[in-house]
Amino acid sequence: MDNEQVDKRYLDLAEKWMTGKITPEEEAEFAAWYNAGQDKPVTVSSEFARDERSQKERMLATVDWTGSEKRGLIVRLKSWPFRRVAASVALILSLCILLLILRKDPGTVQTADNDIAPGENKAVLTLSNGKKILLDDSADGEIAKQSGIKITKKTNGELVYTVVDPASRGITAGQTNVIETPKGGQYQINLPDNTKIWLNAGSSLRYPVAFTGKERKVVLTGEAYFEVAPDKTKPFIVESDQTEIKVLGTHFNVMAYDDEETMNTTLLEGSVLIRNRYGKQLLMPGLQARVNKKNNQISVSQANLSASVAWKNGYFYFHDEDIRSIMMKVARWYDVEVVYQGDVKSPAFGGTFSRYKKLSQLLAYLHEAGELNFKLEGRRVIVMN
Repeated sequence: MDNEQVDKRYLDLAEKWMTGKITPEEEAEFAAWYNAGQDKPVTVSSEFARDERSQKERMLATVDWTGSEKRGLIVRLKSWPFRRVAASVALILSLCILLLILRKDPGTVQTADNDIAPGENKAVLTLSNGKKILLDDSADGEIAKQSGIKITKKTNGELVYTVVDPASRGITAGQTNVIETPKGGQYQINLPDNTKIWLNAGSSLRYPVAFTGKERKVVLTGEAYFEVAPDKTKPFIVESDQTEIKVLGTHFNVMAYDDEETMNTTLLEGSVLIRNRYGKQLLMPGLQARVNKKNNQISVSQANLSASVAWKNGYFYFHDEDIRSIMMKVARWYDVEVVYQGDVKSPAFGGTFSRYKKLSQLLAYLHEAGELNFKLEGRRVIVMN
């Protein structure tokens, strides 16, 4: 088998192992491959219930923890063969450990009968004439047309603007649309210039129906990831909280929630200019600019790119974060109120978790990782030691 076939083979075996569908022969093959990179043999039996504590300890022994991430989910595995497949298998094994955690202590998280589902694709579009369209209730297909621009809703939570009559584009000058995602919502917008924007929960974006002037300017509150279509004749400008981000064509993330202390711009590709009336900074790939909302000062540091775009890629990424910082993200995505009972203290968290799990599963993980207790009452989460 070539390397690609080998990768697929062991990913398939890992998934079968996780679901308990692996045969004895396949289990032996998977165990042999797994143990090829270990200092000593590790049991990989699919019989979770037989000895959960021992099994969990064996699995955790294969984890290479880093700093405060020791109390979080898996970061990376030691000495794996075929490293191109290791990350995917590590994720599958992480889920197995999480299953053991959830089964070990069913009283970890007190929940009401109705658990809370994760966020989904939902938003409200306000047209230039004031008409509001609830996108999650609208049928797929064309939902509006504005002066030569067709607006189409797609099945995957995507709103696409398409120029169908170039001769009419001048009529749209000054016309703007606004898309707003509630807590527990997200959406993607494809603008007429082919710029793609992903909008996180609790965010809004104001933008022209068509870019007819010398610049392409949008106004953001909340968080969004941008893939800006190149156009040297028309710079793309994101305005947020008295700060402008100017680009020609690039990939970057902007986090500008009202309840955060800073506005953060993280650059993945290209270059951007961050400016306000107090100063300006040129940002290069791999860097993050933070604008302090109290004094509007701009500081630049090395970025954690994985953390900055994790939400767009479907997961939470925690790196040395306290519980209050984490629960702000949880509140936005699950649309819940968070209440702290007493003087809640916890260690710094590190790790990743899917954004598409139910809230009780995330709380169970946080309990195990940080020795915190949670009570879920309706749409209220009570956090306590």
